[in-house]
Amino acid sequence: MFNGIYNGTIIIAEAKVWSPRGERLTQNSWEQQIESAGKVGRMVSVLTHPIWRRSPDDIKKARKILPSEIKILAKGFYETDDEVQRAVDDGADFVLVVGRRPKVHLERCFLEPLTLAELADIPVSLWAVWNSRDLSSLKDLPGIPQFLLERWKQMDGCSDRKRESFKEARAIRLGPLCQASNLKTVADIEPGANAVLVGSHLESFAASLGITI
Repeated sequence: MFNGIYNGTIIIAEAKVWSPRGERLTQNSWEQQIESAGKVGRMVSVLTHPIWRRSPDDIKKARKILPSEIKILAKGFYETDDEVQRAVDDGADFVLVVGRRPKVHLERCFLEPLTLAELADIPVSLWAVWNSRDLSSLKDLPGIPQFLLERWKQMDGCSDRKRESFKEARAIRLGPLCQASNLKTVADIEPGANAVLVGSHLESFAASLGITI
């Protein structure tokens, strides 16, 4: 049975049924996708924001479905510390927070910076995420936190706008770093990735591991 680690890289499998743009990514139900993610990942990413047609309540639902040894990463934007606290209270082992550093449960957070400068400033004791997708492409969707909209507006046309590769991010990051987005098979895992977050292409990624889901 696969233990969720491939060549030393932790697999975080995401239960994603819908894309933010309304594309259905699997014929599985959400519950089936949670079960499938549990077969692939050492950790399962549970989406909690409406742009993925999901809710914070899904953390409790996922915890009832998944084996106790599978960790849960709550994935949204987590605009406030109260939201982070609720995710932990509901059973999340970790919380992915975008564009800021919470004052609660920091040791449980996966921090996703918007720039390389922010990445370099994250303490080496914490998890960081480098997403190959520029999340500002989501700015026209409802429910995006205001602080992110304001930051993206400030960054428009700025040379500091996020466009760097994972390799560039890894070069400046001494602590643990998770590679996110656009992973279709194990061949897409970048050297130096301590973890990978696999979302839209979970089925093809699982197949590349020899796992049928």
